[in-house]
Amino acid sequence: MENGITEIGLEELVAMRHSSQQFSLRFKQRILNARVGGYLSKHRGRGMDYAESRIYQAGDDIRHMDWRVTARAQKPHTKLYHEEKERPVYLVMDFGPSMFFATQNYFKSVLAAKVAALFAWSIVENGDRLGGYFYSGKHHLELKPYARQKGALQLLQKMTEFQHEKNEEQNLEHMEQHWIRFSRIIKPGSLVIWLSDFLNLSENQFSLLSKINKHNTFLMGMIYDPVEVQLPPPNVYAIKQQNEILLLDTHSKKTRKDYKQQFEQRKKLFKDTALKLKAHQFMLNTQQDIFSVLRNELRLK
Repeated sequence: MENGITEIGLEELVAMRHSSQQFSLRFKQRILNARVGGYLSKHRGRGMDYAESRIYQAGDDIRHMDWRVTARAQKPHTKLYHEEKERPVYLVMDFGPSMFFATQNYFKSVLAAKVAALFAWSIVENGDRLGGYFYSGKHHLELKPYARQKGALQLLQKMTEFQHEKNEEQNLEHMEQHWIRFSRIIKPGSLVIWLSDFLNLSENQFSLLSKINKHNTFLMGMIYDPVEVQLPPPNVYAIKQQNEILLLDTHSKKTRKDYKQQFEQRKKLFKDTALKLKAHQFMLNTQQDIFSVLRNELRLK
């Protein structure tokens, strides 16, 4: 039952620089997280450096009220900030065992790498610094943000190497440790692009995510295989899981119902988490066209 391309090389990821020109990582609508403004905007936004104060407008974050000017002018004013010219962007990549699975086309890890490459080239072409954090079980790799081509090449090279790391099972303790480590390296005002199948997402992680999100912005992409949504027609299937062959019997109606319900619960938790973080989000399966999904779900230009 496991088929498809199992890994991707650096040469192919580098070549995707030309494909990245088919879209720009700019949003047609303002990003939901108003604290840092629209991503890649050249206008004044909600960054870290104070620019000026202006009269309060509906939708402004009250935490940025300029109380001194408000008291002096007798009208509510809010502070505006300059965004960093080279905004740090971190690609957080899940390389856990569940990502190395496919029924057709690509492993989920390969599809995630392709999406990451498109983002990476778009990010550096727009003048931002690119870093990363890769994780798998107890293993992780931190990449310091760099600008221009150096940032993209560093990330893509390390990503291809990390595919061969020992893929231990994830658990809640591992995930919490990863987010604690990541919170120590990320700089305020950053964009975090998190690509995963979110099999190990839990409500317990939200407190850690919300602390990171307090001064940063999330973009979350859920990568999945179509067979995770619904079991194939009733039969007995052989499934390869690492070095084991398992048999999956899909005749039971209850099994099929429970299986479908599990995916719906994972999907709901993913979407609820993204909503709470005020993050842009997208879902992409291994049989869909990457460009059309990114444009439509992220409303890219």
